Amino acid sequence: MNRKYTLIMAACILSISAMLFILYSFSPINEEIYRGNFNRKFLTNYPLIKVAEKKLDAGDFYISGVTKERVYVTSRSRPFNITIADSDLSNLTKKRITLTGIDSLKEPYQFKTNVEPPNFTLTNGVMALIMQGDTINWTAKKIFKDTIPYYFDEAIPAYKNSFALRSLSTRYNEFDLAIRNPNDTPSFKFNHTILEKQIDGQICISGNMVYNKQINKSIYVYTYRNQYLIIDEDFKTINRLNTIDTFKTAHLDIGNSKDGSTKMLGGSSFVTNIKSCSYDKYLFINSNVLAKNEDQITFLQSSVIDIYDIEKGEYLSSFHIPNYLNNHLSDFMIVENHLTAIFGKHLVVYELDKTIYPDPTKI
Repeated sequence: MNRKYTLIMAACILSISAMLFILYSFSPINEEIYRGNFNRKFLTNYPLIKVAEKKLDAGDFYISGVTKERVYVTSRSRPFNITIADSDLSNLTKKRITLTGIDSLKEPYQFKTNVEPPNFTLTNGVMALIMQGDTINWTAKKIFKDTIPYYFDEAIPAYKNSFALRSLSTRYNEFDLAIRNPNDTPSFKFNHTILEKQIDGQICISGNMVYNKQINKSIYVYTYRNQYLIIDEDFKTINRLNTIDTFKTAHLDIGNSKDGSTKMLGGSSFVTNIKSCSYDKYLFINSNVLAKNEDQITFLQSSVIDIYDIEKGEYLSSFHIPNYLNNHLSDFMIVENHLTAIFGKHLVVYELDKTIYPDPTKI
C-alpha cells in the first residue's frame, strides 16, 4: 500500500513539474523556442468573440463542467465547493458538496469534480474513491459497493454509467487504462495494450483522458508525443492517430530523487500537448509546439488550438486564444459554438464562429 501511495504522489509531483515546465516554455525570457517541421492551417477569420468575463476568488480553478445553459468551475484548494453560472456568466451561485459514507479523508486536494447534469462525480485516486450524486441535492455517495483495490491518478465517467481510470499496474510497473460498469461488471477490466511504453511506462505515457458522449468514445491525448487514441466502448478497439507535430517519441529527461523512491522530470523534457477537449466529432488540442509558418510572438502571447476530425482522423485547422490580462490559458472546454476558458483568476466565455467547423449545420 505504501508503495502505491508513493507512486501516486510521485505522479502528482510530476504533473506539477510538467506544468512548471509549460509555464517556463511560454515565458518571453525563454528565447530558445523550438520550431517544428510542420505548418498550421490558420483560420482566415478570427473565430473568437468575447461574451462575458468573471473574476474568480483564486487562481486554482478548473472547469468541472459546461452545458448549453450552465458553467461549473471548482477550486483545487476547496474541492467541495462548486461555483455555477449561466452560460453568459450571470446569476453566479455556489453549492457545497456533502459526502456520505466516508469516515475520514486523505489528501482532500486530490478530489476532482466532473459535472454532467443531472449528475456529478467526485474522484480521489489516493483514496481509491469514486462517488456520484445529483445536481439538485449535491450529496455524493460511493458508486461501487466494494472497495477499489488500487490507487489511480485519473478517472472519468464514460460509456453509460461506466468509469474509465488510469492506474499503476503492479504486474508491469507501468500505467494502464481500465473500465468498469457498476451494474454488470464486478471489477475494473484492465487493458495493458492501450498505452504504449516508449521509455519508462509511467511518465512517457502521461496524457489527458476525455470522454465524448456525442460519439460515445473515450479519447486519450499523449502529453509527450504526437499521438491520440480513440477508444471504443468495448475498451478493446483502439484507433491510433497522430497530431501534426513530429514528436513521435517522447523527449524526456528523467531522474530520481536521492533515495531513489521518486522519479523527477528534468528541464530538457518537452511537452507537446498541454490540454484537450472534445465535442461532436471534433478534438481540440492546446499544442505546445511552434509551427514553421507561425509567428513566435503570437505563439508566446497566446495558446494555439489545433482542430481534428476524429471520425476521419484528419487535422482540420488551428486558431489562437490570446492571453487574457497577461494570464495564459490554464483550462478550456468547448460546447457547440461556445468556448469557456480560465486564465489565472479569470473565467471567460467566447462565442465561436461556426466556420471553424467544416459542416456548421450539424453543430
